[in-house]
Amino acid sequence: AATATGATVVLTYSVPYGTLALDSANVRSYPQSGFRFIDSTGEKAISNVVVSAPNQVTLTLASASTGIGKTVYYGTTPHLEPRQASTVPGGNLRDSSGEIWKSTLDGQRLDCWAEHQAFTI
Repeated sequence: AATATGATVVLTYSVPYGTLALDSANVRSYPQSGFRFIDSTGEKAISNVVVSAPNQVTLTLASASTGIGKTVYYGTTPHLEPRQASTVPGGNLRDSSGEIWKSTLDGQRLDCWAEHQAFTI
C-alpha cells in the first residue's frame, strides 16, 4: 500500500519475519535506495529514504507532488548502458529474516529482498 501527503510518501509492506532494512553492505548502494517517484508532471526528486516503522518505508520528495497518476517504482531504474553488475536495476530494501535463517552451506544470511515493483497512489 502507498499513501502520499504533500512531499511525504509512505509505503507499507507485508513483512513476515523481522523488520525492513535498507542494506548497502551486501549489495551496491542504489540511488534513492532504488526508489523513483513519477506523476503526470514527470519524475520528482527524492531527497530522503528511511525505514520509518517495522513494515514501512517513508520517501521524502524534494517538493510536493502536484500532478496526477502518482506512482512509486522500486528497482526499475532504466538504463541505456550494457547490462553489467554495476548497471542492473535494483534496490537496497530487504527484510531481516537473515537474523533467523542462515544458509546451511556457508552460514550466510538468507534475507528476502524486495522485488521490482510499482505502487500506484
